[in-house]
Order: sequence, then C-alpha cells, then structure tokens
Amino acid sequence: MESDLGAYPVWGLETGFGPGRESLVAPILSVLAPVCTEYAGNGTRGGADTGPLCARGVPALQLATDAAPYIDLHHSANDTFDKVDPALLRENIAGYAALLVLAASGDADFGRLPAGATPRH
Repeated sequence: MESDLGAYPVWGLETGFGPGRESLVAPILSVLAPVCTEYAGNGTRGGADTGPLCARGVPALQLATDAAPYIDLHHSANDTFDKVDPALLRENIAGYAALLVLAASGDADFGRLPAGATPRH
C-alpha cells in the first residue's frame, strides 16, 4: 500500500491480488463501507514507490481517490499544509488503517502476482 496522491475523497478500493482471489474483496469492502463501497478492480500494480515490489509479485491494496487537484499542487510551490482538508485526511487514514489491520491480522492469502507484472505509475 501507498498513499502518494494526497488526501482526496475516497471512492473505491483497487486491488492487485494474485489469480483466483476475488472472494477476498467483498469482506474487505464491508469493513471499508464507512469510507468507500465501490470496487475499482484488480488492476493496481502499485504506484511510484510500490510498483517495483508488485513487479516482483507482491500483492497490493490501494484506495481509489478523486485526485483531480493532484497535478495542480503536488511538488509545486502551492503544495502546502493549508491545502489539506482535515476531514479528507482522516477519511484516508481510516481507510488505510483498516486495510493495514485486515492485511496484518487476517489469514487471507492475497496471492502472488504473475511474474513480471507491469507497474503503473
């Protein structure tokens, strides 16, 4: 998991699970229901920081957000804390914390990705 797009409204969950792991999605979404309810598919291969791990077969979980303002702010002079919406930051933290607890405490095997999975950036 990584959250590199800032704290924008969460709308869904995207996974990067190995083949045959679709049954794991519904229970995860049930826990995430206060934050998001939509499944964005099994297409994530990580972001800029985790993509190389996914390319080596490590599964991924990612919150899908409406990050339209990302391009205008990220790594610019306008990328300052006053642009952060505390409520959206809490929403993102809650979602990732729930994913972390589920991944760390469950017995689910997310499966390895196919060898050479192409990272998305």
